[in-house]
Amino acid sequence: MFRLLVLLLRQRLHRERATVPEGMEGGTARRRMPLMLGLLALALGVAAYAAVGPWRERQAVRAESHARPPVERATLLLRVARVESPPLLVFLDAPGADDPKLGQGVQATARLTSVGSVFEPAFQVARPAVRVEMGNADSIAHNTHVFDGGRTLFNVALPVQGVPVTRVLGRSGLFEVRCDLHAWMRAAVFVPDNPHHAVFRASGEVALRDVPPGRYQLHVWTAASGKTTRTIDLVPGATLAVALGAP
Repeated sequence: MFRLLVLLLRQRLHRERATVPEGMEGGTARRRMPLMLGLLALALGVAAYAAVGPWRERQAVRAESHARPPVERATLLLRVARVESPPLLVFLDAPGADDPKLGQGVQATARLTSVGSVFEPAFQVARPAVRVEMGNADSIAHNTHVFDGGRTLFNVALPVQGVPVTRVLGRSGLFEVRCDLHAWMRAAVFVPDNPHHAVFRASGEVALRDVPPGRYQLHVWTAASGKTTRTIDLVPGATLAVALGAP
């Protein structure tokens, strides 16, 4: 904008010089000097406003962000006295969007292999949209039937030894795995949608830190007992201790 005004000012000066008769250049220039200075001052003012305006907007946004104090996170301390049938899985249903980090022990690929008429592994934690590679290491036929609650997600027959089949598990949740041909063959795959979970194979304590405050559903699961749920409230900046398992 400033450059455009200066260019227009120069063009007007050139036009006026071209139309002034000889011998009158000095007087005309002196009479029009205030006008030229006024136009120059206007150009400088417009340029200054154009520069200061965005700076003021940035300062206002910065002041507003500093005026809002960050919300303190909460801590959930899980205390497990005894694990009767390991593993014991504890996880929170987080309301709304949450931290995409899923924590440790989360696998990019899940493998379910029938070995000696059992699933290996019997339990695992995997990331969302995980590739599930199913295989049969036995000489007899098996199938891998994956359930979301009482609904079938996929059911893969594995009649041939050593020929894996891959499917994608495109949602989060706790999924039960069965073999329809052998009722004792059971497994589970947990796909979390947030980092607030823990797996216990023995007694101990685990602190789930940096949890946004609010009301949550706390789920506790074992293969032998199934899943139980309770409601908890996490207060900003506070630690809530929860005792789990039989004393």
